Amino acid sequence: MRAIADELGYYKNRSASDLASHTQTTLGVINYPAETDSNFHVIRGITEQARQSDVDVLIMIAERDDQTAIRKVVEDLIERRVFSILFLSVHPDQAIIDLIKRAGIYPQEVASAYALDLSYVSSNDYQMGQLATRTLIDKGYSRIGFVGATRKRTSSAPSGLPATRQR
Repeated sequence: MRAIADELGYYKNRSASDLASHTQTTLGVINYPAETDSNFHVIRGITEQARQSDVDVLIMIAERDDQTAIRKVVEDLIERRVFSILFLSVHPDQAIIDLIKRAGIYPQEVASAYALDLSYVSSNDYQMGQLATRTLIDKGYSRIGFVGATRKRTSSAPSGLPATRQR
């Protein structure tokens, strides 16, 4: 049987198999079209863990704050029967989150945290800034500068506090 399948170029249809077995083994990830590789390590971590867990990953792209584009991608992922959708620095509105939950899919934000009914995984940029500055001071540096995002575009520092304070 396997020889005949090989000869015909047959491959198992994973989606049909999942549907028949009432399981879902595909994780949806929505990233944004960045000009840098800012989420490269996050995506690498997701795909490595998924491979170890025998989970497929479907990565799609949507503009960060374009709710129409985000909704279209979410609808595509719902149709593909993913069990969860991870948003990588993409900001869905509450209506999109509600749509995902009604479909029985688990939504989660990664790398940012907004005031939505949504769990998230994020770093504490304020704490990282303090740690980086303390490390440089401990190594003897006294003139330390910061080049990065503006306060308006930064979302993970608590209460909009700057990452470092001048001493």
